[in-house]
Amino acid sequence: MRRLFWCLLSLSILAAPAAAAKKPPPEVPLHVHFLDSEGYAVTDLQPDEVKVLQGTRELEVRRVLGPDEPFDIGLVLDVSPSVETYVDAIRDETSRLFHSTRPRDQGMILTFDSRIYVDCDWTDDRREIDEAIFELGLHKGGDSSVIYDALAVSLEAKFWERGPRQLLIFFSDGVETGSEDTKEEESLEVARRSGVLTYVIQYDPRPHYLRLHRGAMYDPTWEPPPGTTGTSVGGIFVGSGRPSRTDRAGYMVGRMFDRAVQYLRKVAESGRGEYHMMLEPSDLASIYRRILTDLEHLSTVTIDPTPGQGIQGVTIETTRPGVTAQLLTKGFWPH
Repeated sequence: MRRLFWCLLSLSILAAPAAAAKKPPPEVPLHVHFLDSEGYAVTDLQPDEVKVLQGTRELEVRRVLGPDEPFDIGLVLDVSPSVETYVDAIRDETSRLFHSTRPRDQGMILTFDSRIYVDCDWTDDRREIDEAIFELGLHKGGDSSVIYDALAVSLEAKFWERGPRQLLIFFSDGVETGSEDTKEEESLEVARRSGVLTYVIQYDPRPHYLRLHRGAMYDPTWEPPPGTTGTSVGGIFVGSGRPSRTDRAGYMVGRMFDRAVQYLRKVAESGRGEYHMMLEPSDLASIYRRILTDLEHLSTVTIDPTPGQGIQGVTIETTRPGVTAQLLTKGFWPH
């Protein structure tokens, strides 16, 4: 019953972006590390000690939120068939990740294949988060991956207006095969405008697709795994010419993977975060540690949105002697 409830909810949130996109966020977040002369974090700056500049024009600072202020951390995970190799590592390390966050940090887990599922809505209850993590990959059977839709829906329906300190961990193979409501550039525009700090983790889908198509080519008794068609590689049909089947499949998978990498790098850039590649399940622990280290001393400066001015580059300065600012957010995207 609980699963049915969340599946129905996932359908209802698909209608949310159109309405949400018309309303700008109450304040624009700029994520920054303030460091002293020895490179240690400065955590007690006040708004009157911080200057935000747009060219030569100084913008009014509304708030300076130090590293002790809570973060909303949302995991959006691709559970299409190519994730199977990594599910155990994702369960184990994601549980450790959320248990390493602070008690006031809230978590959310959303998964997607051909549909979008809210597995755990925002909560600070680690037991609820662990329950959702345990069930990752156990109930999904979609044969496609709605990556563009999932990115846009998660940002606009689940992150919108929750506050300025928000982190999205977007976890996918990057192979888009099913989005109907969102195009590639539209999904990137949502990431740019959202103000949500976005870290991308890409798992390597190439072994899955090569196994899939080589099996179909050479074994007459072979049947495709549940949730796959066995006829295409990321939406590209693999031809039937016998002399070069292996080479053709490898070439197609390579091209598919290159496109996936390019897109997910753009997602990380649009979300002012980082891109990470997980080639082996053991890579995930160090990737999560890197993300937590980045958050550990991260401050957030907020300013008012500026309607109608498009993408604007900003810089941050401090009036406190010996303190410098390393700005993660290179610009802001007013509505």
